[in-house]
Amino acid sequence: MKLTKKLATLALALTLVLSTLIPASAASGGSIKITGATLADESAYTTYTVYKMLTVEDGNDADENKYKVDSNWIDFVTKPEMASYFSVKETANGSYVLWVKNTTSTADAAAIAELARTYLDDNAAVAAATKVGEVKVNGATLNVAENGYYLLIPNNDTASGVIVVKNGQAKEIVEKSVAPGMPTIEKLVYEDSIQGYSTANTVDVGNAYSYKVTITAGQGASNYILHDKMDEHIKFDETSVAVTRGGNTVLPSEYTLVTENLDDDCTFHIVFNEAWCNTLNEGAVIVVTYKGTLIGDEVNGEIAEVETDTPHENTAWLTHTTANVKSDESSVSTKTFEVNVVKHDQDGDALEGAGFVLRDNENNYYQYDEATGTVSWISNIEDATEYFSDANGKLRFYGVDGEIFTVVEKTVPGGYTGVEATQANTKTGNIKDGDLVIVNTLGQKLPETGGIGTTAFYVAGALLVLCAMSALLIFKRKTNEE
Repeated sequence: MKLTKKLATLALALTLVLSTLIPASAASGGSIKITGATLADESAYTTYTVYKMLTVEDGNDADENKYKVDSNWIDFVTKPEMASYFSVKETANGSYVLWVKNTTSTADAAAIAELARTYLDDNAAVAAATKVGEVKVNGATLNVAENGYYLLIPNNDTASGVIVVKNGQAKEIVEKSVAPGMPTIEKLVYEDSIQGYSTANTVDVGNAYSYKVTITAGQGASNYILHDKMDEHIKFDETSVAVTRGGNTVLPSEYTLVTENLDDDCTFHIVFNEAWCNTLNEGAVIVVTYKGTLIGDEVNGEIAEVETDTPHENTAWLTHTTANVKSDESSVSTKTFEVNVVKHDQDGDALEGAGFVLRDNENNYYQYDEATGTVSWISNIEDATEYFSDANGKLRFYGVDGEIFTVVEKTVPGGYTGVEATQANTKTGNIKDGDLVIVNTLGQKLPETGGIGTTAFYVAGALLVLCAMSALLIFKRKTNEE
């Protein structure tokens, strides 16, 4: 039962495989180095104590490699439970083991290591006599003087391992936080133009949008903590958090949302209850959704603007196990844009006083609330926010989503002719290549209502024509009479 329990800790094990044995030169010894996932707390890196169990003596080929038992380990290799892994042969030169099972089996290596670890717990003298040093994950390399079969035991409850080091080999071992695989994490953000989640989105400033984090559990899930770090201009909605497992709602009692006193510069943590983590099978899918809003900070009672056409990032990662092993990070970005307009006359000079409104592709009009820093869209053009060109002919609409808009000239400067509506593409078109230039031409259309209009001129012209025709007829008649 004890062995079974310890083998279960392979979910956190150092994956050590007995090397395939090959013929070698007379060189001996080698080195051991262990690398692993990066931890925020360097003191949490595992330290492995290294013990020599067997000496490796090379023959002409792999089948002739000999494993001589260190005298301190004789009682261990002759224990009944070791008979399924190897037998012991006594010779005049000492005791040797003969392998019964495949020496490249990770499971067998782990099982032997756990039995050896238990043995050392009860035999301190053996531990002291056969210890050759320590090696720390992501730390210095340990040099070993002799070819050997080495036992590595960590300073925590994770599983131990064994490894063959021989013939000057530099053994570099990867500590894997989960076997056969770590939990994975993927973060996405909702993009309305595709009606789905993506790695990036564009938004109207001040409008909430959704994030989705998908966690796929690894073997032996424990101590899961979701970390999320948002750009300073993204406001997190604490009330929007929802968690599902396999599509079913996870009760808020199964996790804790932490937003204060975080020492890793995160916006928030979601700490999953350990008892709940223990129920996760490998491959279990946990989905966490929540909302954010891209908005500026309040400065002197006013909402400051955020940078436009600039990715505002949001990054998530997972720590797990008691050692706080960190998963890979997953990031998304959010942008907002602005529509910049330059008003010219026909000579290319700046034209002041032209008023414009902005219309989206659903025929709604831009409205900006300076007090809240929020963009909204309304159906009534009369209530739309109208911006007027300044002395340099410039004006802009700030904080809009990425799409095709229509710039509509609502107020035409006196003495100039208005223009038709002009398109502005904030994603890929003209507005990204520079300002949108709109030209008014000096001169007005003739009025069609009010005043005398053109009617008087038409009537006067017609009367003149009639008079001329009458005079001509009278003249011809007199000519004929004569």
